[in-house]
Amino acid sequence: MVKGENSVDIRFVNSKDDSFYLFVRRDSENNLFAKLCDSKNLKIHIFKVSADGDKFNFEYEKSDVFYFDKSRFKKYDYRITKKESKKEGLDTFQIDIYKNKKSKKSITSINIESKKDANNFFPAFRKYLHPFEFEQSFFIPENYVIVKADWVNIGGIRVNYFLKQMKASSFTLKI
Repeated sequence: MVKGENSVDIRFVNSKDDSFYLFVRRDSENNLFAKLCDSKNLKIHIFKVSADGDKFNFEYEKSDVFYFDKSRFKKYDYRITKKESKKEGLDTFQIDIYKNKKSKKSITSINIESKKDANNFFPAFRKYLHPFEFEQSFFIPENYVIVKADWVNIGGIRVNYFLKQMKASSFTLKI
């Protein structure tokens, strides 16, 4: 969960199938809403959300087509380097993204601190990395939970990520 001054950002991911993810946020009028992104069927399902503590109620509103051109990512090259970690129990990675395989200079870099886990939660973290949310060739092949990351995104904005909380959830949404 990521909380800002006037926002809530909660992500739900399926550790076995990263083609679906759900995020809950506040809109400009401070109302909660959720979007369920389905990269298999290229749909986005939108819900009104009400919350009572940690309990959420989702009311389906509509579905939209999700335009995602997989071919635009074929040009990028992802180079992942595991580095020596200064913190016990954590592994450190640097991910450099290049315009293409021949490029010598990266267009962006991400520094990550992670810890081993039974599942690979890198795809869940990747959902924060627009425009690479669904890029299947962009992953760390081992099982990790990302606990901290620093990134200067493609737009030149520095973004710092911290894992605040992670817990198992189980629910069904009706569309």
